[in-house]
Amino acid sequence: MEKNVFKRQILEKLLNKKIVLVGAGAEAAGFYNQFSSIINIEVITANYFVKDSLSRFKLKREVITKTISELEVFNCEDYFYIIAIDFDVSCIAVEFQLEEQGLLYGSNYVYHTVATPILSEKKILLTAGDCLLDAIATGLSYFDSFTKKYYVRHYFYLGKSKYFNKMYYRLAQICDLYVMNRHMINPYGFYFDREELPQDCQVIYMATPEFRGYWPQTPIKESTVNRYHIFPHDLHPVDF
Repeated sequence: MEKNVFKRQILEKLLNKKIVLVGAGAEAAGFYNQFSSIINIEVITANYFVKDSLSRFKLKREVITKTISELEVFNCEDYFYIIAIDFDVSCIAVEFQLEEQGLLYGSNYVYHTVATPILSEKKILLTAGDCLLDAIATGLSYFDSFTKKYYVRHYFYLGKSKYFNKMYYRLAQICDLYVMNRHMINPYGFYFDREELPQDCQVIYMATPEFRGYWPQTPIKESTVNRYHIFPHDLHPVDF
């Protein structure tokens, strides 16, 4: 589906349905506190609630809090689910549980990483690669003038499995600006080739730094000098 059409359809669902927020941690609390006045969050669910896990939620009214196994609203067309869990095994488990109930991505649920920029009416900036790219993503988040326009998200090397990296792949399919290491063009089949990104997505390639004590290698051949490094292999800068 074309990127802007998908975003518009998701926005309509977010605004017009009863929302089930899946997660009871920092990611879910942050999402609830930011958007509970905009969308109708009726249920907060998780596989388990630790003691005082809801204390970080600034609850504006009474909401239903039940574990996923206790929910009875799975396939009701009135509800739309948002998985607000940072990417880890828990996120994979929750998505599997929803799909076991017949729910489909985009039709019945999305991740908070998709819902947040759509509700904020921001463009999506995705960085993918080593800690240099993580530093860039973190640095950009300090500029209010930038974050007012862009939602920034970084992903490290997470392996080649599309199943275990659905959050990354699905965000990449609707991103507006994509920044990656120049040498990381689809290693192990993980990072997107240019033709797999949205047609109007801008791509920026970053060279890889090299200095003594830190040398990110090309994953396919870890002992091979990366030809896209910034500095000659026999030199190193004093600072990063």
